[in-house]
Order: sequence, then C-alpha cells, then structure tokens
Amino acid sequence: MLRFWVRRHNFRANRACLLPSHPPPFFTMAAISPSQFVTAYCFIFGVYGLQMLLTPDKMTTQFFKTPATPMLRFWVRGFSMTIFATCFAMYKLASFDATLAAQIAVASTTATAIFYPFNAKFGYFDKLPVIYPKHYEPEILMAGLIAVGAYVLAA
Repeated sequence: MLRFWVRRHNFRANRACLLPSHPPPFFTMAAISPSQFVTAYCFIFGVYGLQMLLTPDKMTTQFFKTPATPMLRFWVRGFSMTIFATCFAMYKLASFDATLAAQIAVASTTATAIFYPFNAKFGYFDKLPVIYPKHYEPEILMAGLIAVGAYVLAA
C-alpha cells in the first residue's frame, strides 16, 4: 500500500524518510503577487491622498515645525487629486498587466521617497525643520514599500 501511495503522489523513498521529488509551490512563487503589491500601494497612497485633501494642516504641522498657511493648504489639497488619479490608473492597470503596474509602483514610490521623506531627512534639496520621532513614520513606510516592491519584482 505504501509503495502505491509513494508512486501515486510522486514521492521517492530516501532511507528513513519520504521526500517530495519537487518543492511545494509555496517555495517557488512569491509570497506577495504583483497585483497584491499594487493594491497595497493604492491603499497606502490613497490614505495619504485623503489626508492631504481632508486635513492639509495636519499633514504639514504633524511632521514639520512650520505653520500651515493658505498657500500651503492650496498646494497640498491640489496634489491629492494627482495621487487619486495615480491610484485609480495603477489599480486599473494591475488588472491588465500586474507586473508592469508593480514596476511603475516601485519607481513611483522610490521617487516619492527621494523627493519627500528622505529629502526632508537629509536635506539634499532643501533643509527642512523636521519633527522627530514623528517623521520616522513616512521614512519607514516608504523604505518598507520599496523593499517589498523589490522583493515582488525579483520573485
């Protein structure tokens, strides 16, 4: 009976144990698919867009030692529409070509990280009055999203 089961399930006997002749599918595929990564990207940036639209003052004063001005509110609210459009386009693209959407999401996240949280941290474009430890949140979030995206594209 054991021989039949081993032959039927494509196992080979190796001394004291039974080993599969090929690795299970979990080990040969990514734990996160490109489509799932794009969905996470859209959720994270969508929440940022909502915060920029609904609470532009908080988006400024929470991370920087700068008062929120009417001009700053204008720019922050306006940029939220670009974020919404990007999320919508990426979500739709993922249903046609999830790998391409994931590649664009990783590139977009990398550019966003360079121009926003890491620029504020290192000051390579402008030196900004950042509030720590609160500003670690976007730095860690962007670095984590880039790392997960790189993993998804490599798998």
